[in-house]
Amino acid sequence: MRETFNYICIKEILNRVLRHPLLKKLNLEDAIYYTLDFIRTIGLPQIYRSKEDVVHIEDYRSLLPCDCIAVHAVRDCKSGNALRHMMAHFGGNRNKYNGVPAYKIESNIIYTNFKCGDVLIAYDAINVDKDGLPMLPDDPTFLRALELYIKKEWFTVLFDLGEIKVDVLTNTQSDAATAINICKSKFRMPSEDEMEAIGSIMKRLLPDAKQHRSSFSTAHNPEHLKTHNAYSGGRLGYEW
Repeated sequence: MRETFNYICIKEILNRVLRHPLLKKLNLEDAIYYTLDFIRTIGLPQIYRSKEDVVHIEDYRSLLPCDCIAVHAVRDCKSGNALRHMMAHFGGNRNKYNGVPAYKIESNIIYTNFKCGDVLIAYDAINVDKDGLPMLPDDPTFLRALELYIKKEWFTVLFDLGEIKVDVLTNTQSDAATAINICKSKFRMPSEDEMEAIGSIMKRLLPDAKQHRSSFSTAHNPEHLKTHNAYSGGRLGYEW
């Protein structure tokens, strides 16, 4: 899915849900909480904004930017080398990392196996306006799914308080599930260009175990099988 759409403030979705009589007590803080929960739960990377930021490492750690949703790659600013993701705990002397810089993410903190330095992180960020409020895609499928998700969550609270009947909650849950699945299908469908890049990654002639060095920038490049001429002995060769 690669439609172009505008972004609207989260206050617009609040105005939509407040039309329902049972949602009159919903406030902006609740709407923001449910919206962020909705985005993280269903996972729609297309609505995030790709950003880069320099983070200063001090005493093996640093806070991530406040708008960071997910970190995709980390690069050392001095050497330009990509950091590897650590699969184990630090343990022992963290200065002994055999020349291979590495990192891991826990909550909103990035940890490295070197004590200090600057790293460049590439991450997904949620769009916000000048007041710091989330911006949402002005897409009817997305807004419909989000509206029903907020409605479902709020009706669950009302049901626990005994203010609505179970049939009302069940119908809302069913409508929300249908709308969310439609939204997922629309936003997760790759475009023609994305499918071509995916195919190039999967149909490689030779496995490449060193893509980390280039931050996977050439992982989608196609390979060609080329027959050399007589001057090369008539052997087959690989060309990138």
